Parts: sequence; structure tokens; C-alpha cells
Amino acid sequence: MTSVTVPPAGSRHRAPPLRRTDPRSLLVTMVSALPNMAVPILALLFSTRGDRLPPSVVGSGIVLLALLLALAAWLRWHRTQFAIGTDYIRLETGLLARSARSLPFDRVQDVSLEQPLLARMFGLAAVKFETGAGKGEDLSLTYLPLAEGEALRDAVRRRRDDHRIAGSPSGAKGGDACPDDEESVLFALSTRRLFALGLFRFSLVVVALLAGAVQQFDFLLPFDPYAPDTWEAFLAGPGSRLAAAGAGAQTLGALLGAGVLLLIGIATGMVRTVLTEWGFTLTRSRQGFRRRRGLLHVTDVVMPVHRVQAVLVTTGIVRARLGWYGAKFVSLAGDAGAGDHVVVPLGRWAEVGLVAAAAGFPLPDAGTMWTRVSPLHPPLQALATAGRWAVLVLGASAVLSIAPVAATVPAGPWIPALIALAVLRTAWVWLEARRQEWSLDATHLRKRGGWLSPRLQVADRERIQSVTLRRGPLLGALGLVDVHLGIAGGRLMIPALPLPQARRLRHALLDSMRKRDFSALV
Repeated sequence: MTSVTVPPAGSRHRAPPLRRTDPRSLLVTMVSALPNMAVPILALLFSTRGDRLPPSVVGSGIVLLALLLALAAWLRWHRTQFAIGTDYIRLETGLLARSARSLPFDRVQDVSLEQPLLARMFGLAAVKFETGAGKGEDLSLTYLPLAEGEALRDAVRRRRDDHRIAGSPSGAKGGDACPDDEESVLFALSTRRLFALGLFRFSLVVVALLAGAVQQFDFLLPFDPYAPDTWEAFLAGPGSRLAAAGAGAQTLGALLGAGVLLLIGIATGMVRTVLTEWGFTLTRSRQGFRRRRGLLHVTDVVMPVHRVQAVLVTTGIVRARLGWYGAKFVSLAGDAGAGDHVVVPLGRWAEVGLVAAAAGFPLPDAGTMWTRVSPLHPPLQALATAGRWAVLVLGASAVLSIAPVAATVPAGPWIPALIALAVLRTAWVWLEARRQEWSLDATHLRKRGGWLSPRLQVADRERIQSVTLRRGPLLGALGLVDVHLGIAGGRLMIPALPLPQARRLRHALLDSMRKRDFSALV
């Protein structure tokens, strides 16, 4: 394949040549699709096993299907072409219905490289362009050689920066960037800290996956997983022996079962964390923040400083006691995914502060003056939660009182259990609501709160896009309003402020917002 280059600025009169992605991407795409084909093939073999078809016929059908899919993949690859102009990139796709999409360089907010396992084996990478105008990437070249992908990414960023400098200055704030293309490491996740992070990411997703697999492939099982008699017969022997062993043995069995689930959850969280966060490195350069991570699926993302709209610092009730925190950037393309902008998976407060300060969002210190929300906010939230659960309990009681339903639902303390859950949920909401605080200084707005999962949000006053005051009948009667702040890619809300205080906050934020020209950011 011809090397990917950006034409010089003086060659506008020449039409850029159309190119295709690397031919090896066809093989990567076909091999990646094999797991999706395994399930239909197994289902076909199982459904035709009683028809006594000759193995040669079944094999020929599978080969023919594979050839047709390979031909379709080749046609898609052959008809997918791209061209790189002086100030834009164009992608043409489609077999019968052709579509061409052009993306100007000055609209590009991010160019990222992704390397799934198979692509890494062939030295390929997917180049993805984002404008921040919607969810996910706006244009993707799958796949190019890694060196050419990196060269294309750097060339597009340089050309984009040249457009912005020739137009209006960005005015984005942040820490001092590194000169030229030199990169300085802001944060790196060590192996020991990686495993510590895996312990905090307890997950039982594997249990949910097994349940989903049973639901999808129940026809392949030699028994009916939905029949109560099946499980009664399966547990009859162990259950009777456990019942005869006494209360001590039953308690020990319950503890062993809980321990097995605990080990499964820890192992699942550890595996997911290692696969996702392996080699996590955050660096700072003239072009912005560069994040690289992944064991099998490697991602290399650069986040320009002007895209960072807020900083979110998170922790947990146990992690906070041990002094561990995490941080992520809320950016213009924040719809792409919750974990797409994590910049510190697990770090100390000083490390998080260093990264936040490099983006222009200093964290609060001992001298920060905090203001609590109205003392009426916790009881109002608890009352609303209790009301919703009361409706649920009354509805469940009414349904269980119907004779046909009562005859089919096993006897048990369902209503007391719902009431206990309602009490726990209401207490949780009250504890979460009573810890809400906010702070406003000359440049930033900060909010912190949470009990089990404390979190801190830091927003630049000039980058807030809207301020909305909302109140319902109850809040209006109490003279309180909720202040909703519009931030690109995120949201921030300060609840239950007295109306005069909320209006003063709105006027102060509007005065700061008028200083920022958002047209320079896109």
C-alpha cells in the first residue's frame, strides 16, 4: 500500500488520489468474524442432526457459506476508499449505494489509534477521527499499518492546529505544554498498583454471562433449566445431607458459598482490569494528553487540552480510607463512553492533583471555602425515595393478594423483604444527600458529595455552557431551586439552593461564560 501522507497546503487544485486500507485488514476482519459464525454453525449442525444428512453435504454447505462471506468482505474492502486532501479527509463506502463523507481537519477534535489483538499481530491499527458532535467516532480507517497510522494522526493534528492558529486563537487554558513533540509522563500505572485496582473492581459479570448463555443455548442442554423439578432432583442428595448435618454445617456451607462467589468476583475484576489497564501511561505534550493502555486491545488516544471541560475525581468508602482516588476528564466527546477519558485509574491525591492542574483544573486545598446545600435537601430526597418504594410495596401486595398469582408464587417473606429494602434505600439516599457541598472561586466551580462513592467535580467557569434554575411545586413552596449547569460531555447539578443565592450564582457564572468564545473550540 502507498504511504499515507497529507498533501502540502499549496496543492488544493489537484484532486487527492483514492486509496484503500491495508489488504491485510481483510484477513483481520474475516478472522475476527469467525466467533460470530461459530454459534450459527453449531445451531445448524444441532438442528439437522436428526435428518441424517451426509457429512459431505453439511461440510460443503459450511464451505460455501464461508466463501460467500469472504467474497462479501472482499467487496466491502475493495469498495471502501479514502482520500486525504490538503485540509480534509474523505471516506467513500458502499457497494451499490455509494456514500462519501468528508471531514475537515479543523473540525477534528481527536485522532486515536486502536489495536485489537489480531491487528497487533499484523502490525495494523484502526485510525479513528472524532469531532465531538455525536456518539462514537465520526470516521474510521480500519486498518492501516501502525507507522502510517501514527504519521497520519500527527499530520492531521499539525494541519488542524495550523488552521486554528490561522483563524482565531483557541484561548484554552491549561498547564504549560511541552515544547515541540516532547512528551512528559504525568502518570503511569505500576504492576503492583494494577493488581490493587483489580481488587477494588469486584465483579460478578461472569455469573451474568453464564446465565445469559444458558438462556440462549438452553436447547443444547440435556435437561430443562427452567423446570423446578430438575433443580429439586439435583439438590435432593446434597440438600438432604446438609439439612441433616445441623445448623453449624448449614452456616459453614453458606459461608463457603459466599466465599466462592467472593473469589469469582475478585478473579473476574482482576482479569478485566489487567486486560483493560495494562501498561496505562498518561503523558503530556504540545498536542495535549496522550493515554495508552490495554493488553490485548491496545488504545492510543490523544485528548487536546481545550477539549477538557471538567475533571471528575472518584473514590470509594474503602479506597478513600486507604488514600486511593481515580480521575477522568469530561470532554467535548464525552458521549463516546464512560471509561474513554479515564486519566488516573488508581492514584494518590497528589498524583490526581498533578494531572488535574496540567489540564487547568486545580483541586481544592485546605483553604477552600465550602457551602452546604439546604438542610431540607436530605429529608426531601429521603421522602421522595420512600414514596416511590411505598408505591412499589403497595403494588406488590395488591398483586400477591390475587388468588391465581398467590397460587403460583412460592410462599416467602416477599413484602417484609421489600420493606427492608425500602428502608435501606431511603437511609442510603439520606446519607448521600446530606454530604452535598459546593465552592465557587474566581475561576472554578467545585462540587463534592457522596457517602459510599464520594466524588468531586471541578468545572471551569468560562467553559460552562448554560445555567438552568429548576424547581417543582414542593421546592417552590420552600423557596428552593436546583441549579443545573450545562457542560459539554457531562452534567453538574447543585441541589436545593435558596432562590436569591441561586440567582447570584447564575449571574456570576454568566459573567464568566461571556468571556469564552466557544466557536474557537470546534
